Parts: sequence; C-alpha cells; structure tokens
Amino acid sequence: MSAMNIVISREPPIAFVLTDSLAYTPLRRVSGFAAKVHTFPHAKALLTGRGNAVCINRLVALFGRCADFDEMVEVLRTGCARHLLMRITRVIDVMLAMLRRPSPCDGRARGVNPIELCLVGYSRSAGRIKAVAASNQTQIPFDLLSSDALLAPRLPSADVESHRLSNDLKTWPLSLLSILECQREYSLQNARDEMIGGAAVLTTLTEDGITQRVIHRWPDKIGDDKAMLKSRVA
Repeated sequence: MSAMNIVISREPPIAFVLTDSLAYTPLRRVSGFAAKVHTFPHAKALLTGRGNAVCINRLVALFGRCADFDEMVEVLRTGCARHLLMRITRVIDVMLAMLRRPSPCDGRARGVNPIELCLVGYSRSAGRIKAVAASNQTQIPFDLLSSDALLAPRLPSADVESHRLSNDLKTWPLSLLSILECQREYSLQNARDEMIGGAAVLTTLTEDGITQRVIHRWPDKIGDDKAMLKSRVA
C-alpha cells in the first residue's frame, strides 16, 4: 500500500493531491518507482489509489472513454464497474495468498487485500471540484463516498491535528508533505502493510488544468527491503 493525500478548496477552486512513487513486490522489496496519479486533462480529472495497480489500470482504460468527470463518476457508480473491481480483487487475493500468508498484524481482514480508489475532478453538474472515494473495505464494497479531504494511510488523530491546514493555500503542499513524512515513518515503525517512499509527487487540479511536480525525494533504491527503509528513518 502506498500513500495518497487529497485536499480540496472550494474557493478558490483547487485540489492538491500528494502521493509517493514507491513500487514494491509482495515480499516487501522495492521494485521500482511509478506514477500513482493518472490524469485525464480533457476531462479535468485524475485517478489515484492504493493497493494493487491492476484495478486502477482497468479503470484508467474505462475512464479513457469518458468525456468528463461526471461521466467517470457514473461509470464508478454502475454495478458493472463495481462487479469488475470485485472480480479483480478476488483474483488478486488468490494470487497474493500463493506468494505469502497474510499476517494478523497487517491490520486487515485475512485474505482480503485492501484497494482504495479516489477520483478527483471538476464536476459540471455541481459547478466545482469534487472527489469521490471507493474501497473494498467498506460495508458495501466500492460504494462511493464524497469528501473534500482524504488522508491515507490514516494517522493517529494527534499527528493529523499537529498538521492542520491553515487558511493560506500556499502552505497546503508543505503541510501535506509533513503528513506524508509522518505516514512514511509511522508505516515503517509499526507492523503495517505500507511501504512509502521514492518521491513525493504533487498534482494540482484547477478549472484550467492539471500540473505535476516532485517536491521531495527519499534516498530509496531498487532492491531495498522494509528494514533498509526503516534504518533511514530511525
């Protein structure tokens, strides 16, 4: 599992999405660096997520046929897309179970590998930037939830409170980076499933378009295991 942190300002209308770029094997070894945000400039929308990339890649293919954000949301809302995601996650569960036996300390249901998705974009119907999230961990798998803020993985409330966003939008990217640093440290110091690192990539979405830039890099290398990442945090 990686990290995705999303905040939306309604006035002025702007969304900040901060993700890491680490890719790793089921045995928790760094295998490369990858983009965690898929952009759709024509639709003023983007898709990000945590968990196996297969689900996200299938959605990218579906969303490529959509004209705007609202149509993408409708695709996610339909039973067809939901059943497709559920079939994929069942296959992933079987494949990963063959590679390793999930541990009770992973903080997840045995045999269920978490998938979290978030679609952000300009909604013509609402007249503003919106975000909808879906996960196979909710009571109704992949049921859509709307929110102007999403931080994943979750942190203790005290850590989130210490990085509360100010009224100055210019400070939001650095605040999100501070949260991402905490997520990286917390996931490595605790028995959790995430490996977070590589680069911190900031994606900014406005009514005018989408931009991306790297705002931080960690000294992670291909072949590193979780213990090596942890030694750099200690």
